[in-house]
Amino acid sequence: MHRDRDNRGILTNSTAILADAVHDLGDSIALGQTWYFERRSNETGNFRYTYGYRHFSLLRAIISTVILFGSSFYSILEALPRIVSPEKPDAQGMTLLAVFGIVVNGISMADTPYFPFILKSTQTLPQRNTAG
Repeated sequence: MHRDRDNRGILTNSTAILADAVHDLGDSIALGQTWYFERRSNETGNFRYTYGYRHFSLLRAIISTVILFGSSFYSILEALPRIVSPEKPDAQGMTLLAVFGIVVNGISMADTPYFPFILKSTQTLPQRNTAG
């Protein structure tokens, strides 16, 4: 999906959509590696890693930082030529893409218990545990 949005950013000639696509791709990679490294960090030590895998979270942070800098660099490289010679983006394509994004986000948000407009009158929000 992110690659599709990247293509749409190019098709609509919009650096904003392109930068958003690169940002979302970085977030997806970060979530995946967080899940993986968090699972690995709970493993006990072995012959190779005598202290266990707790420091895998540092590796995740380094990888996330490299991805963040790389995606920022890519977005800047795409934007710099447009500063010198501006190009008009396709406003209609951008609007359609924005409406599509709002609809998809609304559908995904409607599946959560925190969406106040979808809650039935008999449902209540989960309460926080304030004890100790």
